[in-house]
Amino acid sequence: MNKFFQCAIFENGIGLYAPTGLQNSGEAISITDSSIFNNRQYGIEDHSNFEWMIQGTSFDYNATAVIFYGAYIHVVNCHFEQPGAQVFFQPYGRGGLSIKDSEILIQDTTGQEKYILSLWPQSLNVAIDDLSIWSNHPVQYFMRVQGQISGTITNVYGNGNRKIGALSDAASNAVVTAVQAF
Repeated sequence: MNKFFQCAIFENGIGLYAPTGLQNSGEAISITDSSIFNNRQYGIEDHSNFEWMIQGTSFDYNATAVIFYGAYIHVVNCHFEQPGAQVFFQPYGRGGLSIKDSEILIQDTTGQEKYILSLWPQSLNVAIDDLSIWSNHPVQYFMRVQGQISGTITNVYGNGNRKIGALSDAASNAVVTAVQAF
């Protein structure tokens, strides 16, 4: 199955899981107008380097919405609502993350998380545009960068009360334009 339409995926350890060794036949995994919520660990966990096309989907109250290793994640018109800050996590691998016309809400009024997007030693190409980020507790950085990052980040908006300290904790090759102060 590579298309999920109007699905509710909830109260699992992991909502959708692609283990190491699965052969990708070339099709993208499509998730449209769905809800992936209340999963104890991850909404999506990908070890197989799939391409995920996600649109009009809500990720609410997963410990981390998406963990991916070498996958390409394309997000359009989605809503992420987390109790804590880590929404996307790429521990290793080469991949891509595009987010367009979406929003991230961090609900808890207290927390110790430092990053919304955490990237460990790997290579990631980003294309982030028109992203609203609202947090009810301070988060030090939008993204943790360790490794190679390239691409563009444009039109990122925040809640304006300095809840998110800065865009990144490290210099990168990403081109950042038209970013409003968090």
